[in-house]
Amino acid sequence: MTGEPPLAQQQRAVVELYVRSKWIKASLALEDENLFIEYAHNKHEQQTSTGSVNSPTITDEPIQNNNSTNNNNNSTPDTITSQKRIVKIVKPDNTGLGISIKGGRENRMPILISKIFPNMPADQTGQLYVGDAILSVNGKDLQHVSHEEAVQILKKAGRDVELE
Repeated sequence: MTGEPPLAQQQRAVVELYVRSKWIKASLALEDENLFIEYAHNKHEQQTSTGSVNSPTITDEPIQNNNSTNNNNNSTPDTITSQKRIVKIVKPDNTGLGISIKGGRENRMPILISKIFPNMPADQTGQLYVGDAILSVNGKDLQHVSHEEAVQILKKAGRDVELE
């Protein structure tokens, strides 16, 4: 018997990852509950053995959660992943919130923050993270709306915006 899981338990994909301000091709392998990442090392780039929020390290080891609560990488800290919270944003006139969203009824997904733009009102709160689900906007339920409906609700939210 080999150490390789049966083919039915393996899933592989080639993706592009945005790391250290550049795109790299990587191979992902999902084996049971472990995600392995491999990429071709660039001869001109040195890889360090320790990573930080500003300088991630890619290895072929399973991804470990470091429980970071720093907002620099815009990923949700473990301490608040399952907590509902209200985030109030006051935005200047003629500006957006500074987020992109994905999901919606047609995708059978909740409305999720997919990107937070630096120095925009959402980013300035320091309370929103990529991957956060938006349950409501100013009390308007987003849990069963299409992507386009969510976009319109967010655009029409006004100057004072309350996200749950």
